[in-house]
Amino acid sequence: MTQEHAMCLSIESLLKTTSNTATYVQIRVMFDELTRLLNHLLAISCHSMDVGNMSPVFWAFEERERLMEFYERVSGARMHAAFYRPNDLDWSGLNNQFFIDVIIFSRDCFKSLTEIFAVLTTNNIWKTRLIGVGSLNLNDAISYAVTGPVIRSVGVRKDMRFLKSETYASY
Repeated sequence: MTQEHAMCLSIESLLKTTSNTATYVQIRVMFDELTRLLNHLLAISCHSMDVGNMSPVFWAFEERERLMEFYERVSGARMHAAFYRPNDLDWSGLNNQFFIDVIIFSRDCFKSLTEIFAVLTTNNIWKTRLIGVGSLNLNDAISYAVTGPVIRSVGVRKDMRFLKSETYASY
């Protein structure tokens, strides 16, 4: 849904209109964050499987399934949601129970995340394959123009989502 969000923002900027109503923005940002969780759960669990650790896959995919159900409830599709519209949303799947379920998920997912964290951070294979591999210093990071978590990993404390001059969708 983050791609849908970017598309809507592009169209709205071309049309010189905005969906700045607080409700649109909050719902879009909520789904952007749910999408980010989906992506991180997939990346971490598949990487753990690549290095020979199966347990995180089961926990992560259980949580991903719960997140995909949110997509399905609002749009009828699990992967390609078609939920956002420029200056609008498809409101048919949103109700009070939906938001209660998102809150319950947010509260309950920490058990699985804690289990994944504990298994991976104590796994010698995981640590051997990740610690000290592909290290980058500050000068190289700046000369390569890296951004996001990579630039933050070398000590630059800049997160574009929190800069008031470069915000989008109420970040």
